[in-house]
Amino acid sequence: MPVERMMSVVVCLLLIGSLCVMSWGQGETGGRRSERIGTNLNGVTDWSTQYPFNDVFKTSRAWISGNAREWNDKREIEVDEHGWVKRLKDGQIARTIMLVDDLGKYFGGKYVIEYEGKGRLVYTHGAEKIARESRAGRDVVMLAERGGLFIDLVETKPRDYVRNIKVYREGVNLDRDGLFDKRFLAKLDGYSVLRFMDWQRTNDAYVKDWTDRAKVDDVRWSLGKGVPVEVMVALCNETGKDGWFCMPHTASDEYVREFAKVVKEQLDPKLKAYIEHSNEVWNGMFPAAKHAQDEGLKLGDTENRWLAGWQYHSKRSIEIFKIWDNVFGSNQRIVRVMGGFAANVWGTERGLEYRDAYKHVDAFAIAPYFGGGLGGREQVEETRKMSVDEVIGYLREKSLARAVGFIESHGKLAKKYDVEMIAYEGGQHMAAWHLEHDDPVHDLFDRVTRDERMGDLYDKYLEIWKKNGGGVFVHFTDCGRWSKWGRFSVFEWVGQEPSEVPRHRAIMKYGFEK
Repeated sequence: MPVERMMSVVVCLLLIGSLCVMSWGQGETGGRRSERIGTNLNGVTDWSTQYPFNDVFKTSRAWISGNAREWNDKREIEVDEHGWVKRLKDGQIARTIMLVDDLGKYFGGKYVIEYEGKGRLVYTHGAEKIARESRAGRDVVMLAERGGLFIDLVETKPRDYVRNIKVYREGVNLDRDGLFDKRFLAKLDGYSVLRFMDWQRTNDAYVKDWTDRAKVDDVRWSLGKGVPVEVMVALCNETGKDGWFCMPHTASDEYVREFAKVVKEQLDPKLKAYIEHSNEVWNGMFPAAKHAQDEGLKLGDTENRWLAGWQYHSKRSIEIFKIWDNVFGSNQRIVRVMGGFAANVWGTERGLEYRDAYKHVDAFAIAPYFGGGLGGREQVEETRKMSVDEVIGYLREKSLARAVGFIESHGKLAKKYDVEMIAYEGGQHMAAWHLEHDDPVHDLFDRVTRDERMGDLYDKYLEIWKKNGGGVFVHFTDCGRWSKWGRFSVFEWVGQEPSEVPRHRAIMKYGFEK
């Protein structure tokens, strides 16, 4: 076995061994797990307020080449196979960013930066090095309450270059405390399913072969490859939650097979794996839609691009399910999910019926959002004139009624084909993407989302879901900053108290009511 391969195996084994002990966060539900409610996980980025890892460097931004005069001089940076900088050109600085300021919503105080190799790191923006507490290979910085942590690699020795950088809060012991931040784990308390669509970077995925995958010993997990499957499985094991994995639309059969092998070997046998082909393959915003339509036309069963996309999605879903079935030896530990479209029951049915696909499907999944029209181009001027009370009333009287239609029609479809109806996403959908960030409509949406009555709306919404036979409801999403792109995250940052969030209380109430 090559040395590089051996080291990778050792790293994976150490990771798995340190994370296999069950350690549920003790939140409002006391560590219990509801079979009714799951959550999507927000994407791993340097600007996220989720802070999932004790080693913050795993969420850092890709290296930026700069110099003393230019922040970004756009020169290439020479890196090794894991992404560590091997050498710098004349005058070159390799920069990266993490803990980006979001109105002070990150944990300030002392941070430790450890690294191997010989070189020099400089800390800027919101961080100041504490010289008396630092030594070779270990710096201590004080991070201000506003700003962030910017790291400049200004010197490195090519024969012993700076590598294996780790950044963590003072008081954290990476060997003892493991991979995941305890506050992040606590925010997952009560859910039964974790959907990793954004952790996998599904909507802009380009991975094809297994060699393209994200690896545990990559410099960071915030880039296009996403988070390694070993890390996602480790989170499921630590929290005692099922994992929902999206197979990229570009993935080869080999990729799907090897991915399934890792899940089978490492996922706690008591837990299940939900399997889905990509995400929203019907959605023209994502490259998976064009890919599906192009491939669907090649099947020769229709000349309609829209229908062809559904047919290919159906065909590829079944191919993926069969690969997982073969790896696991049965489908008892997996949930085979066909993606659907809440606003178009016709499309969902085309996927289920194509070549009798429903016979190989356990559930179809929809995203029955409410409130989406308020920020649309056709309605936003009317919304601009509304008060918080008026928006709440509109959501209660009109938006929920539209969501009822989505849910009822798909509930009937589930009975017709004898498959379960579940939600891959859902919740309120107040966003106005086309408006500038400082437009007052965004502030209105923020105030509505924080309003106590949002909890009442969720009570009614989830009861409608239950009444129509809905299975597990996987909310979108767990934790992240709000913006013009939406306020989908339940928590605005990982330090927020659950008692401050009305819709979180409603979600947990629904999850655990008898």
